[in-house]
Amino acid sequence: MHFLKQRATRLVKRLARISHRFRRQNGEQFPDWQKALLFVFAINLALLVGLDSYYLSPFETAPPAVLASKPAPIKLSHEEQLRFATDRVFNDFGITLAWIEEREGTRTVRVPRTLNAATLQQKLVDCIHRYDAQVVMSPRNRMEFSYALRDQTLGTIRLLPETRAPKTQGRIAIVIDDFGYHENATVSKFLNLPFSLTYAIIPGLPYSQSIARKLARLSKTAIIHMPMEAMEKQVETNGFELNVDMPAEEIRARVRKAMTLLPRAVGMNNHMGSRATQDETLLQALCDELKSEGWLFLDSRTIETTKAYSVAKAAGLEAALNDTFLDSVEELEAVRKKVWRLAEIAEQRGSAVGIGHQYQITLQALQEIVPQLQQRGFELITLEQLLRPQAHATPASTQPPLARRNE
Repeated sequence: MHFLKQRATRLVKRLARISHRFRRQNGEQFPDWQKALLFVFAINLALLVGLDSYYLSPFETAPPAVLASKPAPIKLSHEEQLRFATDRVFNDFGITLAWIEEREGTRTVRVPRTLNAATLQQKLVDCIHRYDAQVVMSPRNRMEFSYALRDQTLGTIRLLPETRAPKTQGRIAIVIDDFGYHENATVSKFLNLPFSLTYAIIPGLPYSQSIARKLARLSKTAIIHMPMEAMEKQVETNGFELNVDMPAEEIRARVRKAMTLLPRAVGMNNHMGSRATQDETLLQALCDELKSEGWLFLDSRTIETTKAYSVAKAAGLEAALNDTFLDSVEELEAVRKKVWRLAEIAEQRGSAVGIGHQYQITLQALQEIVPQLQQRGFELITLEQLLRPQAHATPASTQPPLARRNE
C-alpha cells in the first residue's frame, strides 16, 4: 500500500510538469480532459493516504519491544541466593573450589594459613544475616555453623584453618622476556610482583642497564636474553647478536661483552634464534663461554628442532628447556589457560618452565592465577632456584631436580 502511494504521487507530479510545459509553450489553459484526470488522481491519492495511515502506521511505528516478547527473568530461591552469596565471600577471600568439599549439605572449607579464619567466618555470618536468615553455631566446633530460613536449615559451613604448609604440588619457574626496550607502568608492575619470577634482559637496549640495576636493588633474578639468528625474522643488530656464519671467537667475545654489560645476571636464554639454536658449532662456542663463568642456560625452544638444550647439557651446563610460551596467543583467556597448563605440567613432572612477555594481559593473568596456585601448594621459583635446588634449599622445601626431557 505504501508503495502504491509513492507511485501515485510520482505520477501526479509528472503529469503536472507535462501540463505546465504544455501551457507555457502554447499559452493555453488546462484542457478539460487534463482537469478530469488530475481530479481522479487527487481522489485516489487521498484514499491511499487515508488507508495507509489507518491500517499500516500502527505496525510501522511500533517499537521492537512491543512486537518481541522479553524472556521472563529467572527467580532464584532463598536457598540459591544464600548459596551464591556465600560463594562470593569465598571468592573475595581467594578461596577456590579446590579448597571446598561438599557432602550432604555441608561445605568443608580449608582456610589457608595466610587468611584469618575468624574474619572469614564473620563475613559469612554478616552475609547470611543480610538475607534475613538465621545462623546457628555448632556447640562442638566454633568454626562450624548452619544457616536457616523460617526454621528450615539450608546448609552448613565448616571452616578448617590450615595449621601447616600445604604439600607442594610442583615447582614453577616463569621467565619474562624482552626487558630493555622501555620503562613504563607495566614494566614497573612486573618488577614489583610479590612472587618469584626471572627477568630476561636484552643487552644493548636503551633501558637494559637501568632495569638490571632496579632488579638488583629489589633482589630479583635476571638473565641475559641473547639475540640469536632466526629463520625468518630479523633479530637486533646492535653488536650482540649471534649468527651462524660467525667464527667461534667472535661468538665468545659477544657473549663476554653481554656478561660485562649485565654482570649481575646468572644465566642466559635465546632471543629468537630458530636458526642459531640448530647450529651445533655456534652453540658449542656459546656454551663454552657460559661454562667458564658458571652461568645457567635456558633453551627458549623457538623451534621444535632446537639442539640448544642437548648441547648445553653435554657441555656440563645447568640447563632447562622451555615448556610453553604463555602468551603466544595475545588474548587474556588464552594466557590464563597456558598458566593453568603450566601448573598441570608441574604437578605431573614435579617442575615446569614457562616463558612470557611484558604484556598487560600476561601481567593480569599472573596477578589473578598465581595466588590461587600458591594456595593449592604450587611453588613459584626463579630459574636459578629450579636448576640449583641445593643452593636454595630450605628445611620446608626439598624438591626433586628438573626432569630431563627426551629429544
